[in-house]
Amino acid sequence: MKDLFVIRNTHSGVISGNFVLPMAFRIENDNMGAKGDFTVSLTEPILVDEERKNLLETIVEQINIVLYTIIPGLQVTIKNYGKQSLDDGEEGWKLELMSKKEGMKEIPLRMESEGIIKIISILNALMQAFGNPSVCLVIDELDSGIFEYMLGELLDIFKKSAKGQLIFTSHNLRALEMIDKESIMFSTTNPNNRYIHMKNVRESNNLRNMYIRSITLGGQSEEIYEETDSLKIARAFRKAGRGARGE
Repeated sequence: MKDLFVIRNTHSGVISGNFVLPMAFRIENDNMGAKGDFTVSLTEPILVDEERKNLLETIVEQINIVLYTIIPGLQVTIKNYGKQSLDDGEEGWKLELMSKKEGMKEIPLRMESEGIIKIISILNALMQAFGNPSVCLVIDELDSGIFEYMLGELLDIFKKSAKGQLIFTSHNLRALEMIDKESIMFSTTNPNNRYIHMKNVRESNNLRNMYIRSITLGGQSEEIYEETDSLKIARAFRKAGRGARGE
């Protein structure tokens, strides 16, 4: 039985809103064992007890091992504003996630791009899937907010060296150039047969080009794109524009 992680598209949605960072994690060491999402506010410092403070420090320490190689020179730090009482009267700590780059001042993590924040949010889970054969990581819309070239590099590394399993959905066609064709399924317009493998694919075929050709010319067992008419779309835009101007 695999250790299953599922990261839904709502995960990316809250990151796009730039107010919350949900950090997917799995920690196993001599001091703790935990798994889930550690949600951190991006708009203000958070107030946590000692246990969650230690957990956040462990997560950040782990992701920094890999982060600076993906985004050269970048590290996540925790700014500690000191102790503050929790609502229950217990002792807590006021913390804020910061971004630190070589030769530059620390800035709040929220000032980084959506793509960088997205990578930070899933990086611990990616590390677990990469190094642990018992982990199956499922990510909806992996490509959301991530620079296309960086997406390709991550997929290539996983294809060559990962021990665990990564399952993901993506709208970005870069994945078609980086993953073996046997590992890719395409969505169709048929609700009774929603996913298919591309047929008649040879080793020499460029799967990205073949997919685009199949959209325009067909040739697969199912329709993979509901055809649109660019002329009708243009007329609809013109009509809408006239309506907006009151013509």
